[in-house]
Amino acid sequence: LDIGIGPVKLGQEDRFIHPPAGAAVGALDIQAVIAQILSRFCGDRFQFPDHFRMLVVYIFIFDEKRNLDDVKGTLIKKGKQVIINYPQDPISDLDSIPLPAREYLDMGFYLSQSDIFGHVKRMPVAVIITSRGCPFDCIFCSVKNMFNRRWRSHSSKRVLEEIRGLKNDYGINEVYIYDDNFIVDRKRVMEICNQISKENLDIAITFPSGMQVELIDYELLKSLKKAGFYRVVFPIESGCEKTLKFIGKNIDLVKVKEKIKMANR
Repeated sequence: LDIGIGPVKLGQEDRFIHPPAGAAVGALDIQAVIAQILSRFCGDRFQFPDHFRMLVVYIFIFDEKRNLDDVKGTLIKKGKQVIINYPQDPISDLDSIPLPAREYLDMGFYLSQSDIFGHVKRMPVAVIITSRGCPFDCIFCSVKNMFNRRWRSHSSKRVLEEIRGLKNDYGINEVYIYDDNFIVDRKRVMEICNQISKENLDIAITFPSGMQVELIDYELLKSLKKAGFYRVVFPIESGCEKTLKFIGKNIDLVKVKEKIKMANR
């Protein structure tokens, strides 16, 4: 959630145009920055991670004209009073979530904005998210607060279904995988790579959040490259062992050098 001037102005303008209206906000970062949101955003109700599920709950409750105060997974402002209803259990089966209904979007406009991604190999490019969370414990990262270091993922079958749809229905030539940590489950990654190669989908793929050094091996790198992954990002953060220990990044710098050489073979 960008809690800068844009959302603040949007909330203010909505209140000016529709004074009786409430403002509901859902975003991953809410659990990590509650105080900042409360002080800056003109909203009444906020949803914690997995907030899209809360939208369904909201629609049902609003339709039934029921009270929202005790709905789990929400943070509600009533004047100076704040009601925090801590989150529901995370959705364990991400495949139960339907594929994005891109048919309701102006995909022509969306794809025309591909240059916002910076380094792109083959336009047009689309974004997908295949997993949530990260099991690691870096002190600077809010992901562990949002997902309690729990990593969940879509199955390889579901990921491939979405990539095929983007390729066949919208002519996508590149996929940005916007996971926090795509390669946690090596078996899943290998299944995705092998099937992309087998079907010859001819698509460029990258995941800008990077690859955890200790999870990388040569066979994995070869499979990624064959499937169309063209960029390797190592989130090393520092070349100082003392700093790495302080930030909770328990990696061996000697192995880091080995993995970089491996990636350049």
